[in-house]
Amino acid sequence: MTTCDHVQDRLPEFLGGRLDDAGRARVQSHLEGCADCDAALEVVQLLAAVPPRPVPAGLEARLQAAVRAEVIGRPVGAETPAVRRGWRTPQWALAAAAGLALAVATPVLMERMGPVGGSDVAIDEAEVTAMLTETLPSPWFGDEGTVAGAPVLDDLSDDALLQLLEEMD
Repeated sequence: MTTCDHVQDRLPEFLGGRLDDAGRARVQSHLEGCADCDAALEVVQLLAAVPPRPVPAGLEARLQAAVRAEVIGRPVGAETPAVRRGWRTPQWALAAAAGLALAVATPVLMERMGPVGGSDVAIDEAEVTAMLTETLPSPWFGDEGTVAGAPVLDDLSDDALLQLLEEMD
C-alpha cells in the first residue's frame, strides 16, 4: 500500500523521471485516486517551472555578519577582532578553570562569611575531623577487622570463631 506521505516525498523524482517503472506506476495509480496528492503534484510542477534567481551580491557576507552580531553581541558592521584559527582549547580546560576558581574562592568566601551560625565560637578543625571519624564508619579496614561495616572472619582461628559464636549467643 502506498501512502500519501510516501507519494508526496517521491513527487520530485516522479517529475524528473528518476523513478523506476514499478515506482512510477505506483505513484501514477495513487495520483489518479488521491486529490490531495494530485494537488501536491501541481505545486511541485509550479515550483519546478520557476527559474532560480541569482544570489544577490554580498549576501554571504551580510549573513555571516548578522550571525556574528547575534552570537557575539556586536552590531552589524562593527570591527571584529582577528580570530585565531587552528588553536583550540582542550575540553577539560573549562572544568579545570572552574575547579581552580572554586579552590581559590572558597577560602576567601569562608573568611568573609565569618563565624558559622553568627556566633563567635571558633571551630577547631581537629575536633571536627575527630567527630566525623568517630560517627561515620570507615569503608576500609579498621582496627576491629571490618570492611564496609561487615566483619572479616578469614584470619580467625577455629578457637577464635568458637569464642565469637559464644559471645553472640
